[in-house]
Amino acid sequence: MKKLQLIAPLAILLLFASTGNAQFNAILYNLTPLTDLCTAGNPLPSSCLVAIYWDNDANGPDTDDPQPPVGDCYACANYVSFPLNGEEMLGIPGTFMTDPAFTIVTTTPNPSRYYLRVNCNAALLWTSRVFTIQNGLNEYDLSEGWSCLQLDDPCDNYFNISYEDMTQDPNNHRHYTYSACIEFCADQPAYLHSFDFPLGGGGGIATLTPGCGTESPCNSDENLTYAYPLWENGTNTVMLHDYSWDTWIPMESPVSGWACMYIDIVLPVSQGSFDAIAGDERVSLNWNTLAETAVDYFVISRQSGFAPAFIPVAEIPAENSPSGASYSFVDRNVTNGETYIYRLKTVNIDGSIQEWGVEVTATPHAEIITEYALHQNYPNPFNPATRIEFDVLEDNPVTLQVFNVNGRLVATPVNGNYPAGRHTITLDAAGLSAGVYFYTVRIGDDFTSTRKMLLLK
Repeated sequence: MKKLQLIAPLAILLLFASTGNAQFNAILYNLTPLTDLCTAGNPLPSSCLVAIYWDNDANGPDTDDPQPPVGDCYACANYVSFPLNGEEMLGIPGTFMTDPAFTIVTTTPNPSRYYLRVNCNAALLWTSRVFTIQNGLNEYDLSEGWSCLQLDDPCDNYFNISYEDMTQDPNNHRHYTYSACIEFCADQPAYLHSFDFPLGGGGGIATLTPGCGTESPCNSDENLTYAYPLWENGTNTVMLHDYSWDTWIPMESPVSGWACMYIDIVLPVSQGSFDAIAGDERVSLNWNTLAETAVDYFVISRQSGFAPAFIPVAEIPAENSPSGASYSFVDRNVTNGETYIYRLKTVNIDGSIQEWGVEVTATPHAEIITEYALHQNYPNPFNPATRIEFDVLEDNPVTLQVFNVNGRLVATPVNGNYPAGRHTITLDAAGLSAGVYFYTVRIGDDFTSTRKMLLLK
């Protein structure tokens, strides 16, 4: 009677529903909770999906079995996956009942053999028994005959954390955070490893909190069994600056369960822009930072041709300015027509390394000036210096002036004769107030142009 009490309401709805030329309407249900461990464990969450497979070769589940096609096509189904909705539908977490029914409209496939799979946490694969669906409206109890396959070792926990895994604070570009709900096996260590950002240098902490619920930084609504892990120092908090670059930090729990790992780190450098400008037998590399602390120097590496490796070509000392700084390097050991790829990294005083994670490309070439031009300054915004380039078509007197937003002249960095070609000047605005400025170039009687720039302090 329990089965009829569960299924009858849905069956009645289906009888009154429009089913067209439906060959079968199958109500599939399971009253046995599927769990996050093959033996015992907690019920899988409702966010997990149940996938339907067609045993088309009638030899049981194998990797060649497809899912039925979906849509209005011939012998197509109305869906091939559905949520693990038992908590809502039956009041039993980790179970399910299809609503609406699994339906094929045009014809019943031959053989009409199906089975279900649930692969929710990548470590386990639950597979139901094979069942044959008959024409018409029928219900199928799949509470028995489930098999569970352990796909990997849940105790083999190595966490490689990368910049792209972390969340950057929009109000502080050096501030990154990360949280993850991780499973622990009793008395078996897990490890934290950072491979593209420094554990030290800028400072930071990693904290372990029992469970992953709303009281933890993971803020999950899943009610998972608590683990109580500690770092190797015997506490739930470790100071990342105590560890050198490329270090594996162990953590361990006396009981199996789940815990939230939260990382809060402030990087030595708040990265700005990084750019490469190709010239005649030269490549100009320009970059800036928004803030610096305990930085030693920057390393520029280059790859060219078919050589797979990046070779260091320059080391530039850091200024360690709290408000950031602008840097440049001209690579003159290049050949016109060949493409070069550049990378930038920061080496901190403690020896840790911060990869910028950006590649810039340039192909040097012989410069042919075909018209007068004023280029956008770089960097922009800037503090306190920036570079301005202008093109001269033929020998001419050139004046470059800087004005504030009120139209008052505040600087004249260029006033003289310049030959044909591209010219670069550096504007030092250390004596100016923060704000918007305009720079205007006048080249003879032939050309005048104005651009805008932003000075930060």
